[in-house]
Amino acid sequence: MKIKLVIFDVEGVLLRGGYLLFEAAKKLSYFKFSQILGLGLLYQGRILSPVKTVKLVFRLLRGFPMEELMDIYRRTPLSPGAKEAIQSIKAAGLKAALVSSGLPESVVNDLKERLGADYGYGVVSEVRNGRITGNVGGLVMEKDGKKAALREICELEKITPLECAAVGDDHSNLPLFTTCGLRIAYNADPDIKARADLSISGDLAQIVPLILNKIHARSQPQMRQREFARYLIHCLGFTVPFISILVGNALVALLILVSSVMYFFSENLRLKGAKFPILTDLTLYTAREGESYRLVVAPLYFAAGIFLTLILFSAPISYVAITILTLGDSTADLFGKLFGRTPYPFNKAKTIEGSLCGLAASFGGALLFTTPVTAIVGALVGMMIEALPLPIDDNLSVPLAVAIALLIVDQVL
Repeated sequence: MKIKLVIFDVEGVLLRGGYLLFEAAKKLSYFKFSQILGLGLLYQGRILSPVKTVKLVFRLLRGFPMEELMDIYRRTPLSPGAKEAIQSIKAAGLKAALVSSGLPESVVNDLKERLGADYGYGVVSEVRNGRITGNVGGLVMEKDGKKAALREICELEKITPLECAAVGDDHSNLPLFTTCGLRIAYNADPDIKARADLSISGDLAQIVPLILNKIHARSQPQMRQREFARYLIHCLGFTVPFISILVGNALVALLILVSSVMYFFSENLRLKGAKFPILTDLTLYTAREGESYRLVVAPLYFAAGIFLTLILFSAPISYVAITILTLGDSTADLFGKLFGRTPYPFNKAKTIEGSLCGLAASFGGALLFTTPVTAIVGALVGMMIEALPLPIDDNLSVPLAVAIALLIVDQVL
């Protein structure tokens, strides 16, 4: 079906993700800034819904001058190719809509005029005497608000959602992705990539020929130096079982907890414009496109997965589960990007080739700590969880699922 309208998420797609609200948060007290960072972590972990997160953030912004927020917005960098993408879409006779469940409607409407889009929906933020009161509302704040906004646009344009393309980067766009005829992930989280027809990064204008020519082949991501660095860091977690054997699980778990607190503090400093020795530079070097303006949460989930596995499960189950996370999950991701050609129908961000490589690495590593039967069971469970488009981060779901499965096998055998 021919695409007649493209609906864009704003933050993370048209505007650099996290920049506006974090820049505003820097002007608050350190305690409030840390609270907003924490809310971002809970949102990305799906512990808080988009609507609940926005309500809490705007409550913390109570008293903030609206004009100052608009000034920050005007300084917020556009994503590469954002203006060109909308101009080209309009020139081709398509409609363009902007929708945000996190930014004020005044920001979205200003951006709509600036880029030449047709529709704009954002959070209706109450302002009194020029200052944000903390009260929010509007269509996008309802359940599945973005879908409701799309439905309203479709009624006005007399088209169906199947004639629309959605461009999004995180799970707040899932209601659009379940409705639109074409789904495009841009600098996206894994769960959005899993449900997308197309996945791109970098220049947003790349979407135009894909939409106009209705090209439905997934773009093949290239392995970059930073991705390889992430892979090596992930694999370093394989040393945890050996260190635990030497000094004990409790001490290693404590060190992981302390390191996580230090990392969160370093991210707090980075987003306020300061630097924490080594950690800040390492974070910026390994961060994916679109992550540098927001809290980079992957290391925290990685640490949490290992920490919980160590304290909840005894050896050798904990060691096997950590091995499958650190070797298997990272190998599946790396080799899937390098050699993957056959995506799963239920998760287009993962490939069969990647899973097979991850299975081999998981099995080989697990054999160091357990029997072949237990190793293959753990490897199979780990790669199954890694391939599924679950709402829980792989760094948490893989080791915990493997450990629980091995606990059951241990009881049976």
